[in-house]
Amino acid sequence: MAVPANTITIRDIFNEINGTSHGANAQIGSGVTMSSLNAASNAYTSGTANHTGVNTTNNVEATPDTIAEWASYVHATSMGVINYRVRIATAISSWGLNVNSTHDTQDDTANADSGLVIWRTHDGSNTYIKAKALFPGGTPETEKQWYDTYNATALTLTTASSGQTLITIPVSDVTISATVTALEGTIVTKSHGTISGSGAALLVAKGAEAAEADPGSDEEFETRFKVELTASKSGYTTTVLNNGTANAGIICHSNNFASAETGE
Repeated sequence: MAVPANTITIRDIFNEINGTSHGANAQIGSGVTMSSLNAASNAYTSGTANHTGVNTTNNVEATPDTIAEWASYVHATSMGVINYRVRIATAISSWGLNVNSTHDTQDDTANADSGLVIWRTHDGSNTYIKAKALFPGGTPETEKQWYDTYNATALTLTTASSGQTLITIPVSDVTISATVTALEGTIVTKSHGTISGSGAALLVAKGAEAAEADPGSDEEFETRFKVELTASKSGYTTTVLNNGTANAGIICHSNNFASAETGE
């Protein structure tokens, strides 16, 4: 909420940009200026500046910076309690999403391909992180799983465009950014197909290389990668979706195995 002009303090502003780590009685010090508080804080942009850059009304984005500019400043608020339905981890073995495609044939070419799609949607109350399994070109579906933390077990991951909800943020229309880190093997970008839901925005569509085997041969590719997500929205504290574990994310496994036998 807005802080009235007669109650806002430099400490309020300093604390908001993580100054609390220095202790309740810490001094602001010469290294913190009005400009640095301005740059690091939740932007308040209700005012304007004239052609010389001098404030004509309150606006902490303009210069010069004065304490009066903070009279109606709105502090960033927490995004609240985030619901993590999927396992968030750092270890390669602790997967949250897992797909496998295996194709065995005789006297014909075998093809196997799989991947994982992650996207975000929202409604009037929440933002959702969703996922689906992907088997491009209709290749055989051997295994499609997500690790459900509610039941501490692997469940079947949908291939439907509506997806499986993995994470729920109790704020509507939050912007989500994704960082993908390779853990093992080669990651390939996949054609994600249809994703549905209000405000559907693709985050990740990746998997292992497609495997193709001619009669008398076999081929296998696998990849392991981590997806780290960050949630941001004006007026709210930017939040890394790691469920409290540093450098954690959704560990994704994708494996493709194609084998073609030669008939007797």
